[in-house]
Amino acid sequence: MIAGTVAIAAATTVAACGSDAKKPDAAPSPAPASSSAAATGGGGGGGKFVVRYEEPTNPALKPIQQLLQTNQVYEKGAREISDLVKLDQDVPVIAKECGEENAFWDPQKKEVHMCYEMALKLQTVFEADADKQTPTEQHVVGGMTAILFHEFGHGFASMFELPITGKEDDAVDQFSAVILTSGDAPRHQMVQDVAKVWALFAKDEQELSAAAFAGEHSLNAQRSYNFLCWMYGSAPDKFQDVVASGALPESRAERCPAEYQQMATSWVKLLEPHLK
Repeated sequence: MIAGTVAIAAATTVAACGSDAKKPDAAPSPAPASSSAAATGGGGGGGKFVVRYEEPTNPALKPIQQLLQTNQVYEKGAREISDLVKLDQDVPVIAKECGEENAFWDPQKKEVHMCYEMALKLQTVFEADADKQTPTEQHVVGGMTAILFHEFGHGFASMFELPITGKEDDAVDQFSAVILTSGDAPRHQMVQDVAKVWALFAKDEQELSAAAFAGEHSLNAQRSYNFLCWMYGSAPDKFQDVVASGALPESRAERCPAEYQQMATSWVKLLEPHLK
Protein backbone atom coordinates (compact mmCIF):
# COMPACT_ATOMS: atom_id res chain seq x y z
CA MET A 1 0.00 0.00 0.00
CA ILE A 2 1.42 3.38 -0.93
CA ALA A 3 2.92 5.64 1.72
CA GLY A 4 -0.04 7.96 2.11
CA THR A 5 -2.33 5.18 3.27
CA VAL A 6 -0.65 4.72 6.65
CA ALA A 7 -2.90 6.98 8.72
CA ILE A 8 -6.15 5.39 7.61
CA ALA A 9 -4.87 1.84 7.12
CA ALA A 10 -3.58 1.80 10.68
CA ALA A 11 -7.18 1.61 11.81
CA THR A 12 -7.69 -1.73 10.11
CA THR A 13 -4.57 -3.08 11.80
CA VAL A 14 -5.97 -2.10 15.18
CA ALA A 15 -9.25 -3.86 14.50
CA ALA A 16 -7.63 -6.98 13.13
CA CYS A 17 -4.80 -7.40 15.63
CA GLY A 18 -5.79 -5.39 18.69
CA SER A 19 -2.48 -3.52 18.56
CA ASP A 20 -2.03 0.22 18.92
CA ALA A 21 -2.31 2.25 15.72
CA LYS A 22 0.64 4.26 14.50
CA LYS A 23 0.65 7.67 16.12
CA PRO A 24 0.76 10.70 13.82
CA ASP A 25 3.48 13.32 14.07
CA ALA A 26 2.93 15.88 16.80
CA ALA A 27 0.72 18.74 15.69
CA PRO A 28 2.41 22.13 15.38
CA SER A 29 2.00 24.67 18.15
CA PRO A 30 -0.91 27.09 17.66
CA ALA A 31 -0.02 30.13 15.59
CA PRO A 32 -1.35 33.63 16.13
CA ALA A 33 -4.87 34.15 14.77
CA SER A 34 -5.06 35.22 11.14
CA SER A 35 -7.80 35.72 8.58
CA SER A 36 -6.76 32.73 6.49
CA ALA A 37 -4.27 29.88 6.32
CA ALA A 38 -3.28 27.36 3.70
CA ALA A 39 -3.03 23.77 4.91
CA THR A 40 -0.35 22.47 2.60
CA GLY A 41 0.04 18.85 1.63
CA GLY A 42 2.87 17.42 -0.40
CA GLY A 43 2.73 15.67 -3.76
CA GLY A 44 -0.24 13.78 -5.14
CA GLY A 45 -2.79 15.73 -7.14
CA GLY A 46 -1.31 19.05 -6.13
CA GLY A 47 -4.45 20.35 -4.45
CA LYS A 48 -5.00 20.93 -0.75
CA PHE A 49 -7.66 22.00 1.72
CA VAL A 50 -7.29 25.75 2.27
CA VAL A 51 -8.71 27.20 5.48
CA ARG A 52 -10.24 30.68 5.56
CA TYR A 53 -11.83 32.49 8.50
CA GLU A 54 -14.49 35.10 7.83
CA GLU A 55 -15.14 37.85 10.35
CA PRO A 56 -18.51 37.37 12.07
CA THR A 57 -20.95 40.27 12.34
CA ASN A 58 -22.44 38.84 15.54
CA PRO A 59 -20.16 39.89 18.44
CA ALA A 60 -21.10 36.70 20.34
CA LEU A 61 -19.34 34.66 17.65
CA LYS A 62 -16.02 36.51 17.79
CA PRO A 63 -14.69 34.50 20.78
CA ILE A 64 -15.58 31.30 18.91
CA GLN A 65 -13.59 32.44 15.88
CA GLN A 66 -10.64 33.20 18.15
CA LEU A 67 -10.92 29.82 19.91
CA LEU A 68 -10.89 27.95 16.60
CA GLN A 69 -8.00 29.97 15.15
CA THR A 70 -5.85 29.92 18.27
CA ASN A 71 -6.15 26.13 18.47
CA GLN A 72 -5.72 25.76 14.68
CA VAL A 73 -8.64 23.34 14.74
CA TYR A 74 -9.34 23.40 11.02
CA GLU A 75 -5.74 23.99 9.91
CA LYS A 76 -4.51 20.83 11.64
CA GLY A 77 -7.30 18.69 10.22
CA ALA A 78 -6.93 20.16 6.74
CA ARG A 79 -3.17 19.64 6.77
CA GLU A 80 -3.53 16.03 7.87
CA ILE A 81 -6.05 15.08 5.20
CA SER A 82 -4.25 17.10 2.51
CA ASP A 83 -1.18 14.98 3.22
CA LEU A 84 -3.26 11.81 2.94
CA VAL A 85 -5.52 12.30 -0.09
CA LYS A 86 -4.75 13.45 -3.64
CA LEU A 87 -6.84 16.46 -4.65
CA ASP A 88 -6.97 17.83 -8.20
CA GLN A 89 -7.64 21.36 -6.96
CA ASP A 90 -7.58 23.42 -3.80
CA VAL A 91 -10.71 22.93 -1.70
CA PRO A 92 -11.77 25.85 0.53
CA VAL A 93 -12.63 25.22 4.17
CA ILE A 94 -14.57 28.32 5.21
CA ALA A 95 -15.15 29.14 8.86
CA LYS A 96 -18.01 31.60 8.87
CA GLU A 97 -21.18 32.99 10.35
CA CYS A 98 -24.05 31.07 8.74
CA GLY A 99 -27.16 32.24 10.57
CA GLU A 100 -27.75 28.66 11.70
CA GLU A 101 -26.09 25.89 13.70
CA ASN A 102 -24.59 23.84 10.91
CA ALA A 103 -21.59 22.49 9.06
CA PHE A 104 -21.90 21.32 5.47
CA TRP A 105 -20.29 20.37 2.18
CA ASP A 106 -21.31 22.41 -0.88
CA PRO A 107 -21.07 20.02 -3.85
CA GLN A 108 -21.57 22.76 -6.45
CA LYS A 109 -18.79 25.01 -5.20
CA LYS A 110 -16.73 22.15 -3.75
CA GLU A 111 -16.35 23.88 -0.40
CA VAL A 112 -16.56 22.89 3.25
CA HIS A 113 -18.50 25.37 5.41
CA MET A 114 -17.93 25.30 9.17
CA CYS A 115 -20.40 27.57 10.94
CA TYR A 116 -19.36 29.48 14.04
CA GLU A 117 -22.88 28.90 15.36
CA MET A 118 -22.25 25.15 15.49
CA ALA A 119 -19.12 25.62 17.58
CA LEU A 120 -21.02 28.03 19.84
CA LYS A 121 -23.73 25.42 20.33
CA LEU A 122 -21.11 22.88 21.38
CA GLN A 123 -19.65 25.39 23.80
CA THR A 124 -23.10 26.08 25.26
CA VAL A 125 -24.08 22.46 25.84
CA PHE A 126 -20.71 21.54 27.33
CA GLU A 127 -20.78 24.56 29.65
CA ALA A 128 -24.17 23.38 30.91
CA ASP A 129 -23.04 19.77 31.36
CA ALA A 130 -22.83 19.06 35.08
CA ASP A 131 -20.84 15.86 34.48
CA LYS A 132 -17.99 17.39 32.52
CA GLN A 133 -14.49 16.57 33.73
CA THR A 134 -12.62 18.25 30.88
CA PRO A 135 -12.29 21.97 30.06
CA THR A 136 -15.05 23.15 27.73
CA GLU A 137 -12.55 24.47 25.18
CA GLN A 138 -11.03 21.01 24.79
CA HIS A 139 -14.46 19.49 24.20
CA VAL A 140 -15.24 22.12 21.53
CA VAL A 141 -11.93 21.49 19.77
CA GLY A 142 -12.53 17.73 19.81
CA GLY A 143 -16.13 17.94 18.67
CA MET A 144 -15.44 20.37 15.83
CA THR A 145 -12.45 18.32 14.65
CA ALA A 146 -14.69 15.26 14.37
CA ILE A 147 -17.33 17.30 12.52
CA LEU A 148 -14.66 18.64 10.14
CA PHE A 149 -13.59 15.10 9.22
CA HIS A 150 -17.28 14.23 8.75
CA GLU A 151 -17.56 17.03 6.17
CA PHE A 152 -14.34 15.91 4.47
CA GLY A 153 -16.01 12.52 4.09
CA HIS A 154 -18.95 14.16 2.32
CA GLY A 155 -16.48 15.95 0.09
CA PHE A 156 -14.72 12.74 -0.90
CA ALA A 157 -18.01 10.95 -1.58
CA SER A 158 -18.96 13.82 -3.89
CA MET A 159 -15.66 14.62 -5.62
CA PHE A 160 -14.57 11.00 -6.10
CA GLU A 161 -18.10 9.68 -6.76
CA LEU A 162 -17.62 7.00 -4.12
CA PRO A 163 -20.23 4.21 -4.09
CA ILE A 164 -21.96 4.70 -0.73
CA THR A 165 -24.76 2.36 0.32
CA GLY A 166 -27.10 3.31 3.13
CA LYS A 167 -27.08 6.77 4.68
CA GLU A 168 -24.13 8.84 3.51
CA ASP A 169 -24.13 10.68 6.84
CA ASP A 170 -23.60 7.41 8.70
CA ALA A 171 -20.77 6.50 6.32
CA VAL A 172 -18.95 9.79 6.81
CA ASP A 173 -19.40 9.54 10.58
CA GLN A 174 -17.51 6.28 10.15
CA PHE A 175 -14.78 8.03 8.16
CA SER A 176 -14.38 10.55 10.97
CA ALA A 177 -14.18 7.76 13.54
CA VAL A 178 -11.58 5.81 11.53
CA ILE A 179 -9.31 8.84 11.24
CA LEU A 180 -9.62 9.72 14.92
CA THR A 181 -9.20 6.19 16.29
CA SER A 182 -6.04 5.70 14.21
CA GLY A 183 -4.44 8.56 16.16
CA ASP A 184 -3.09 8.95 19.68
CA ALA A 185 -4.74 9.51 23.07
CA PRO A 186 -5.86 13.11 22.38
CA ARG A 187 -7.53 11.88 19.20
CA HIS A 188 -9.30 9.12 21.13
CA GLN A 189 -10.60 11.81 23.48
CA MET A 190 -12.04 13.58 20.43
CA VAL A 191 -14.13 10.49 19.67
CA GLN A 192 -15.51 10.69 23.19
CA ASP A 193 -16.07 14.44 22.72
CA VAL A 194 -18.22 14.00 19.62
CA ALA A 195 -20.08 11.07 21.20
CA LYS A 196 -20.84 13.39 24.11
CA VAL A 197 -22.00 16.10 21.69
CA TRP A 198 -24.70 13.89 20.24
CA ALA A 199 -25.66 12.57 23.68
CA LEU A 200 -26.12 16.11 25.01
CA PHE A 201 -28.09 17.13 21.92
CA ALA A 202 -30.32 14.08 22.44
CA LYS A 203 -30.79 15.00 26.10
CA ASP A 204 -32.14 18.41 25.08
CA GLU A 205 -34.74 16.90 22.76
CA GLN A 206 -38.11 17.01 24.49
CA GLU A 207 -39.98 15.09 21.82
CA LEU A 208 -38.88 13.64 18.50
CA SER A 209 -40.83 14.89 15.50
CA ALA A 210 -41.63 13.05 12.30
CA ALA A 211 -38.96 15.18 10.62
CA ALA A 212 -36.32 13.77 12.98
CA PHE A 213 -37.16 10.21 11.97
CA ALA A 214 -37.35 11.15 8.28
CA GLY A 215 -34.06 13.07 8.22
CA GLU A 216 -30.87 12.01 6.46
CA HIS A 217 -29.00 11.85 9.78
CA SER A 218 -29.39 9.10 12.34
CA LEU A 219 -30.91 10.27 15.61
CA ASN A 220 -28.54 12.09 17.94
CA ALA A 221 -28.61 9.29 20.52
CA GLN A 222 -27.82 6.73 17.82
CA ARG A 223 -24.86 8.77 16.60
CA SER A 224 -23.53 8.96 20.15
CA TYR A 225 -23.69 5.19 20.62
CA ASN A 226 -22.17 4.65 17.17
CA PHE A 227 -19.04 6.64 18.02
CA LEU A 228 -18.65 4.82 21.34
CA CYS A 229 -19.08 1.50 19.55
CA TRP A 230 -16.47 2.33 16.93
CA MET A 231 -13.98 3.56 19.51
CA TYR A 232 -14.43 0.37 21.53
CA GLY A 233 -14.32 -1.77 18.40
CA SER A 234 -11.02 -0.23 17.30
CA ALA A 235 -9.25 -1.57 20.43
CA PRO A 236 -11.51 -3.51 22.85
CA ASP A 237 -8.76 -4.09 25.42
CA LYS A 238 -7.86 -0.40 25.54
CA PHE A 239 -11.43 0.91 25.72
CA GLN A 240 -13.15 -1.78 27.78
CA ASP A 241 -14.12 0.87 30.35
CA VAL A 242 -16.66 2.19 27.83
CA VAL A 243 -18.58 -1.05 28.32
CA ALA A 244 -17.75 -1.57 32.00
CA SER A 245 -19.12 1.89 32.84
CA GLY A 246 -22.40 1.13 31.08
CA ALA A 247 -21.89 3.90 28.52
CA LEU A 248 -22.08 1.31 25.73
CA PRO A 249 -24.52 -1.61 26.19
CA GLU A 250 -22.92 -5.06 26.05
CA SER A 251 -25.50 -6.13 23.47
CA ARG A 252 -24.03 -3.60 21.04
CA ALA A 253 -20.43 -3.88 22.19
CA GLU A 254 -20.06 -7.53 21.21
CA ARG A 255 -20.61 -6.58 17.57
CA CYS A 256 -18.38 -3.51 17.56
CA PRO A 257 -14.98 -5.06 16.70
CA ALA A 258 -16.38 -6.68 13.54
CA GLU A 259 -18.36 -3.53 12.73
CA TYR A 260 -15.26 -1.40 13.05
CA GLN A 261 -13.16 -3.79 10.99
CA GLN A 262 -15.74 -3.75 8.20
CA MET A 263 -16.06 0.03 8.01
CA ALA A 264 -12.32 0.70 8.29
CA THR A 265 -11.55 -1.79 5.54
CA SER A 266 -14.31 -0.31 3.39
CA TRP A 267 -12.97 3.22 3.67
CA VAL A 268 -9.44 2.08 2.83
CA LYS A 269 -10.75 0.37 -0.31
CA LEU A 270 -12.91 3.34 -1.28
CA LEU A 271 -10.09 5.86 -0.92
CA GLU A 272 -7.13 3.73 -2.00
CA PRO A 273 -7.11 5.03 -5.62
CA HIS A 274 -7.01 8.58 -4.24
CA LEU A 275 -4.40 8.16 -1.50
CA LYS A 276 -0.87 9.50 -1.75
